[in-house]
Amino acid sequence: APVAAPVAAPVAAPVTTPVTTPVAAPVSIPVPSNCSDDCDFTFPLDFFALDKGCSWLTKNTKKANARKNRYCVKPEIVSACPATCSSACTNDASFEFTTYWTGVDVNC
Repeated sequence: APVAAPVAAPVAAPVTTPVTTPVAAPVSIPVPSNCSDDCDFTFPLDFFALDKGCSWLTKNTKKANARKNRYCVKPEIVSACPATCSSACTNDASFEFTTYWTGVDVNC
């Protein structure tokens, strides 16, 4: 029922801080246990009746960020394409290979 007159003084609300200090953010981004894409994995595109592999996500450098933002949120894709989807995976700077056509040794 409504009160005839307002209360004489405001009632103090119970105030407790949930945490005494801010919680620190994680120190580093978790690195996937495997930083290699599954070369046999394919996934259907959202708007076309085509299946593509992990390399398609970054094949067109102008569209790479948009493609990764759209497809790398899907658990099956990020799981099969960790090297492409995870920013925690990095190239091995000591890895070298010989190019097929020119026979030149190159690294990442």
